[in-house]
Formats: sequence, C-alpha cells, structure tokens
Amino acid sequence: MNYKSLAKLIILSTLALIIGVIESLIPPILPFLPFVRIGLANIVIIYAYLLLGSKQAYTIAIIKSIFTGLILGNPIMILYSLPSSLISLTTIILLFKANKNSLCAISSVGAVVHNLAQLVVAAIMTGTIAVVSYAPYFIIVGAIAGYVVGVLVLFLSKRVTI
Repeated sequence: MNYKSLAKLIILSTLALIIGVIESLIPPILPFLPFVRIGLANIVIIYAYLLLGSKQAYTIAIIKSIFTGLILGNPIMILYSLPSSLISLTTIILLFKANKNSLCAISSVGAVVHNLAQLVVAAIMTGTIAVVSYAPYFIIVGAIAGYVVGVLVLFLSKRVTI
C-alpha cells in the first residue's frame, strides 16, 4: 500500500468513526426500536470499497465497529456491531461481484443482512429467541435505510474524490 492509499484509508476510517459516534448520539428514529439507526457510516464503508477495495473496506468496518463502542464507553456494542458489519460487508461485496443489482439494491440487502445478524447476536447474548420477533421491523427499516445509504453513496461517488 502506498502513502496515498494509506492516507485515504486513514481519512475514510476517521470519517466513518466520526459519523458512527455522532449517529449513535442522535435519538432513535423509531422510539419503539431504540437500537435501529440509518447506518450513515456505511456510506463511507461502501464508498471505500468502491474506491480502495475490499481489504480497506473491511479495515474501516473493523475500526469503526471497535472504536465507536470504545469511544462511547459501551464495549458490548462491539459484540453487536462487528460481526454484523463484517457479514453485511461480505454480502455487499459478493453482490457487487455478481454485478446483477444496482448500488441501492445492494446497499438495501446489506442493511437487512446487518440487522438480521444483529438479531442473531441479540438472541445469543440474551439466550432467548424472542428477539427474532423484531425481524419484520428490522427488515423494513433496513431496506429503506439501506436504499437511502445507496443513494447517498451514488451521489458522493459522482461528486467527491479523494
């Protein structure tokens, strides 16, 4: 990796981390689903994948997941965020490689997968399958939020270069 790529990785990692921390401090969109967020940091992660490739996107996802939890003083957050982010990013990369869907559709699927992975983690952490009853809400919200993230990535990728 050359210095220019490393600088881009550092800038994008910092940006994803800042967005992740700020978003976690914003009150929930849906009060009855307090842990549901739009996932604005995923804009940076998907953009990084398009710009730099999968290794760098994974690096940013890992940095964002770990350090957001640590900065906010909530290390349990890492247990939910990290596996979900990695599974979601893997899904997104596989869909991009299949090259059969639009960026917005891929982002939507990635968000849904992220939310469902978090439900699986929650079921394991709480020892109850009852949390899966939130799945319909998580699927709908994930699809919409993922689409919004996809639109924003499209907008940024056409107008912003680093």
